[in-house]
Amino acid sequence: MGIPTVGNAEYPTPQEMLAQLLSECRYGYNRIGVTVNVSEGTEPHIRYKAIANRLSIAIQDNKLALADISPLDSVGTALEELCGVYGVTRRPASAAAGTVQVTCTVATLIPSGFLCTAPNGAQYATTAAVVVNSGDLVAVQASSTGESGNVSQGTIVTWNSAAIATLGQNATVSGGDIDGGTEGDDDEELRQRLIRRLSFPQVGGNASQVMSFAEEASSAVQGAFVYPAVRGPGSYDVALVAEASDTDSDRNLNTVTVGQVASAIIGNMPGQADLNCTTVVEQRVDVIMALSLPLPINSGGAGGGWRDAVPWPSTAGGAFPRVTAYNTTTNVLTINAAAADVCAVGKRIGIWDPLTFTMHEYTVATTVGAGPYDITVTDGSIAWLAAIAADLPAVSYRYVSAGCTNLKSYADEYLEGVRLLGPGEKTTNVDILPRGRRNPPPDVLWPTDLNTRLTSVIYNAHEEVTNINYIRRCDQNTVTDRSTPSTPATTADAPRILTLNSLAFIHQR
Repeated sequence: MGIPTVGNAEYPTPQEMLAQLLSECRYGYNRIGVTVNVSEGTEPHIRYKAIANRLSIAIQDNKLALADISPLDSVGTALEELCGVYGVTRRPASAAAGTVQVTCTVATLIPSGFLCTAPNGAQYATTAAVVVNSGDLVAVQASSTGESGNVSQGTIVTWNSAAIATLGQNATVSGGDIDGGTEGDDDEELRQRLIRRLSFPQVGGNASQVMSFAEEASSAVQGAFVYPAVRGPGSYDVALVAEASDTDSDRNLNTVTVGQVASAIIGNMPGQADLNCTTVVEQRVDVIMALSLPLPINSGGAGGGWRDAVPWPSTAGGAFPRVTAYNTTTNVLTINAAAADVCAVGKRIGIWDPLTFTMHEYTVATTVGAGPYDITVTDGSIAWLAAIAADLPAVSYRYVSAGCTNLKSYADEYLEGVRLLGPGEKTTNVDILPRGRRNPPPDVLWPTDLNTRLTSVIYNAHEEVTNINYIRRCDQNTVTDRSTPSTPATTADAPRILTLNSLAFIHQR
């Protein structure tokens, strides 16, 4: 079905229309040798002003009507009606789901629908009757929909009833977070689904139609990716991706949501039994980029770039400085910078927090040593480091950024780009790829790699950035290069997707 289109339409304002009418009036009289007065207050001016005001209503109504049938401009009810023509509907909010670890004195039967409550007041019900022993995991689902049902791993929930004497009153969220709770589609999410429907025609159970069935099953699904016949003729694999939020960077979905989506696909495609529906496996990466920015005005530069005359750290330092220890008593941070890369008092720096996805900015207050350095900082909170102090340095790399005016903007923009990546391929086998390549392809929608397409967002948005290059793209807390997702061990396994761990911007020297 085609989309209504319009050519080069003009929408003059009442003032523009009045000026045009008066001009034509003067021209018409001039052709017969008569000069007419059309200034304000004259009879022609009053007449044509009334006409212009009336016509402008019709013109604006036409403009609004065209917006209502445009996938790019329509909003609200008009957008819903337009989407309905193509079979796209606004998805309702979804309920969070996950597992809790129980304690009990003996093997205990927990009935289906048994309720527990989290500290934020969210309630969850067991999804099936199950006999458990102490330490077992029990599947639960939020009793109401929306993001309020999402809670992190380690949260203590309390059973609403003490009627089961052998069951401990508390349970712990385990096996990952309780997540997947989302609000219903807003206009932009609905619009993007309509655009995807129009961009990838659906017919006869093709990959585009399977993708649509999956995305329509739950608002927790940000994107669905189809690998046709990747496991052989008659098979079809679907990978589901969740949308990263401001409080949760996970792109994988819980098993309850995956099961719901799988059931919806099979329900729409009876007889197509060889479905393998999975979520994705995250590959967290550390990224360091080198920037070319102007120096401060007081150092002879144009300003708006680096905060220091000699920004630190830089590409001239060799090893890339990172936090290797944090003393929660003295607030001393240990930085593993090389001796040649001088960390001096007064330097402005930044440290990325992957738990809250925030770039924190500081000023170096004291420094001891000549690489590594023990430093203290001011101008910002470092209490968040206490949450990862025990992991340093073996588990959680925290690279240091050089201070610059728009450091937080650079980080936020790059993070947003990474959050729009899709999963990679399931195989590199050239005999399988012609039929089993990911749909939609990454060169069309949902790219997979950390490349210049992501850095170009920063470059295009900030005129002070004259150059930006990747210095390091590595697997989390390693020096193993990683700019594209690896392939899983077998084609039946979930595909990989890149997510952000540590992030830093340093001075290009």
